[in-house]
Amino acid sequence: MRIRPGDLVDRAAIHAEYGGQTGSRIAPSKTTPNVFLFLDSATEERNGAICGLAEDGAFHMVGEGTSGDHGFRRGNLMLLAHRDDGRPLRLFLKHPSGQFRFMGTFELDRDLPMYRVDLPEEREPLVVRDAFVFRLRPVGEHAPLPATQLARRAGAHDPRMMLPSVLLPVGDRDKTSVETEAEHLLSAYCHTLSADGHDVVTVRIPLGAGTEMLGVPLLDRTTDTVVISPGSTSRRAVWAAIGEAMDCQRLTGAANAMMLLPSEPRGDVLALMDHVGLVAAWPNGREWRVSREPSAVPGLG
Repeated sequence: MRIRPGDLVDRAAIHAEYGGQTGSRIAPSKTTPNVFLFLDSATEERNGAICGLAEDGAFHMVGEGTSGDHGFRRGNLMLLAHRDDGRPLRLFLKHPSGQFRFMGTFELDRDLPMYRVDLPEEREPLVVRDAFVFRLRPVGEHAPLPATQLARRAGAHDPRMMLPSVLLPVGDRDKTSVETEAEHLLSAYCHTLSADGHDVVTVRIPLGAGTEMLGVPLLDRTTDTVVISPGSTSRRAVWAAIGEAMDCQRLTGAANAMMLLPSEPRGDVLALMDHVGLVAAWPNGREWRVSREPSAVPGLG
């Protein structure tokens, strides 16, 4: 290719000379041995999809497909097969001018070419899908790569500072009413625990090889209890949150798991929670009522 890393180019000019699909992020050429990658890193990261240089030294990009689970087809398959097919990856990042900056030639990481994450659908952000993330390594000269803004720091943090960031929804959208209610309940219960002298933290746990993190909203280290909230007493909300609670308990090794609800749930919901070993708690004036006693829970009536 005659262009050099760092050059600004019009996408139409690239396609006119080297081929490739004009409307795809992953655009393999039928006329030249190239796979072109045209990415808008700022927009993709605002929508919760990683697109940048991560701490592992690789450039991470989400695969092809904005609806439904990703599969090994079309552009994703071309990426995975690019080395065997003798097709180098040519990376272009969108510039504020509307042009694209040529970043250089890349290849998939040989040890870990991709991993999988949960991502919201582009048009329906409340629908979560299984998505591929590819890890690219530069081959030879390349332009400076932008660092991802989505990397998360693992470990335990002060819940008074970390609660909002743990509960921020994925993607560029406002919180729903139940997400706001969950944040309110967790914040209130955090104050109750702290006032009773408990050691309470928020925990971030890395998942897999990528930058995806599991946020545990509250971990009461005094009673060894993970605390989450679905923000609703509906059966569907509690049913979905049971998986979150059990995963948080599994990954932290906590002895107990508690779910905060806005009010006392109906009997069949309580029976479901008791069946899987979860404690339910809900506000009762200035105190909290519980479905049953874990090892030791403060401020509960």
